[in-house]
Amino acid sequence: MAWISLSQKEEVIPRDPPDASLYDVTFRVVATGDIAPEIFVLDVATDTYQHVALVADMLSWPPSRSEALDAYKPYYRAAEFTRSFDNKGQASAVAAVTRARVDILTRLWATSTNTTFGGETAYVYNSESP
Repeated sequence: MAWISLSQKEEVIPRDPPDASLYDVTFRVVATGDIAPEIFVLDVATDTYQHVALVADMLSWPPSRSEALDAYKPYYRAAEFTRSFDNKGQASAVAAVTRARVDILTRLWATSTNTTFGGETAYVYNSESP
């Protein structure tokens, strides 16, 4: 089963005037199981965060910028990224979407990499099944 322990740090960067302050959100993968910790896709040319990796990204993009440069790849994966926002609401919304996407990745990774076929399995469903 794939799992990811994720740290989220929020920081206000004061500016003058105060309403021009920036809101930084940093995500860092603390630990993983059955999945690589480099789950954030970044652009090689700009080092900017693009999105949480999909299964295809995990298989296509290398886990470091240097490997991406050596292989002439446009993207690489990292275990940490920081984004800045102009307002708290936008920072909070993007952080929530990022956490949801990490959850989706762990579910998809587990089903795409641990697929077994053969044998017989009985399934029981009830009204409380997800």
